[in-house]
Order: sequence, then C-alpha cells, then structure tokens
Amino acid sequence: MDKAVLYVHGKGGDASEAGQFAKNCPGFAVIGASYDGEQPWNAVKQIAAAFDGLAREYQQVSVIANSIGAYLSMIALQNRRIGKALFISPVLDMEKLILGMMEQADVTEAELRERGEIPTESGETLSWRYLCFVRENPHCLEHPDGSSVRRKGRPDLPRNGGRLCEGAGRVPHRDGERRALVPYRRAACLS
Repeated sequence: MDKAVLYVHGKGGDASEAGQFAKNCPGFAVIGASYDGEQPWNAVKQIAAAFDGLAREYQQVSVIANSIGAYLSMIALQNRRIGKALFISPVLDMEKLILGMMEQADVTEAELRERGEIPTESGETLSWRYLCFVRENPHCLEHPDGSSVRRKGRPDLPRNGGRLCEGAGRVPHRDGERRALVPYRRAACLS
C-alpha cells in the first residue's frame, strides 16, 4: 500500500474514529491523528508531525478532517503536499466564532486581554492566547497546480481562486461558519 489517509477528529473525538472511513477508502491505510485539542499551538505541531510521519512511509497522504480538526489541519498542513483532502463541517472563520462567543458571554477584548482566560456559562473557556494564536495564524490551503477547490453542501461558501482561505468572504451561517463538506479536487476515494 503506497497511499494513506490521515484522519483528524473534531472536538470531543479521538483518533479511533478513523476506522469508520476505512471501508470508503479501499487501497488506503487510514490512520487517526491524536492531538491536544485544548491548545491549538500544540495541536498544529502534532497534526503536522503525524502527517510528516505518514509522508515518510507513503507516496501519497490525503486528509479527512472534521470540524475544528479541519481548521487546525488547514493551519498545520499549509506547506505540505496533500494528495486529497476532505473537510467535514470545517470551522472556516475561527476568529469570528470566538468573537461571537465573547459577545454572547458579554466579554470585551480588553477584559479578555487583562484576565487571560474567562470561563463562560456555556462551559467554554475564552482565552486571550487562543485568540492571538488565531489572529497570528491565518489558514489557506490551495492546490499545488492552482486548480479550484470544489465545495459540496454549501455552494455559497467563501472561495478565492484555487484557495480555501480564512477571510475570503463573509457568509452568514447558522452556527459560526460551519456545515460544509469541502473536498479537494479528484477526491473520489474520499467522497
């Protein structure tokens, strides 16, 4: 086998979820990535390391990523040659999502900066370091050949040529820029 799929789970998930995709990807080794979902600065390093490890063993490495795992993968793998990618319900604008959570919790940027972390009634903890990480690490994936990204599920999602980029457009979504199935070109084994 010379092809692999790296599966990157969403919040609350784990690497074992990769097994559910194996039957849809014949001829691919499907391996789940384990990462620290609470700290994105660690998660992107762990996802990149998992991808790089597979790239040393396989000729082609594709990616299936879910929700925040898709967001983190778009940051972690920007400079990697990805065979194919399928992002399920990706978070496309994390800054907007965090700012919305701040607004809902009635927390200002100045207050968050001063306190560092603020627990909310929803159970999430707002973090100044996390918000800064998001702002300092915009994501953008594009095909090496510049071909356009195909999107399934939501034809109105932001697109910028052959790139899937944070901030490429602002489209109102039901729950913070989610609910899209976003595959790379020729992702036949992944769809």
